[in-house]
Amino acid sequence: MFTHASIGSRLAFGFGSIIALVVALAGLTLVKLLQVRESVTVQSLAQTEEAALANEWLRAIQINSQRALAIGRSADPSVKQFFEADIKKVSARSSELQKHFNDTDASTEGKALLDRVGELRKQYLASRDQMMAARSAGAHDRALKSAEAFEPVISAYVAEMGQFVALQDRRNAGIQAHVAQSMNFMIAATLATAAACLAMGTLLGWRLRAGIVGPLRAAQAAANRIAAGDLSSTLSSAGKDEVGQLIRSLAVMQDSLRQLVGDIRQSAGGIGLASGEVASGNQDLSSRTEQTASNLQQTTSSMAQMADALRHTADSAR
Repeated sequence: MFTHASIGSRLAFGFGSIIALVVALAGLTLVKLLQVRESVTVQSLAQTEEAALANEWLRAIQINSQRALAIGRSADPSVKQFFEADIKKVSARSSELQKHFNDTDASTEGKALLDRVGELRKQYLASRDQMMAARSAGAHDRALKSAEAFEPVISAYVAEMGQFVALQDRRNAGIQAHVAQSMNFMIAATLATAAACLAMGTLLGWRLRAGIVGPLRAAQAAANRIAAGDLSSTLSSAGKDEVGQLIRSLAVMQDSLRQLVGDIRQSAGGIGLASGEVASGNQDLSSRTEQTASNLQQTTSSMAQMADALRHTADSAR
């Protein structure tokens, strides 16, 4: 795949893959953050409201208990008149809260706690009403005894209600743990994706280096051999990228140079042969020239002798 793609395509693929991984990482993180935010917002708001209502119920019990005890312990009728309306109002609110939790809390632990709280509330209301009736009847001693008996009922009721409030706190802690778990997952997913990006980048970098630098070095070595006059090596490349084209061009150039050198050697051999023939002809011509000169010299000598003979004959004739 990589050997048949251009360098530009390889680089685009490598950087595109890394960018895609980074985008995937950002997208995954964003989606998970949105999910966590939505989950935390919904659950946290709901549980915060439940915890606030549970604490309101507990405070209502504590406040009404103190008001009821104040009425039971005081012989002053004005105390009863002062607190009675508030006690009824808060008691009605407690009934609303009890109904709310009975309707909304479907957990086994929550149901069990609410059942115990309901039983203790019945005891609480019965003991309180008994004390209030004694105070309304003007039976001060009986009201004091009822108040004394009312205190452990209050303690048990408040303690059980405290357990229910603690349950709401644990649920809040559970939501926080869920948030922490989700955040840990996001961190792990981010690190894993980052590691994948690093591994992918390293692999792509190595493949790109092997596919580009290696062939370029081979082309450089081939060019150096050609420059040094070594035309005996064989150059070939199966790659279809720019480097493969360069190596094939070097191979064509080497073949052309090899053919040119062969032609030059052949021409040089022909020139040497012709030079030998010319040298041989020159030597033969020189020999002939020397022979001709010798013959001319002999002819000249003969003609000189002939001239001397003619002069001698002429002299004799006179």
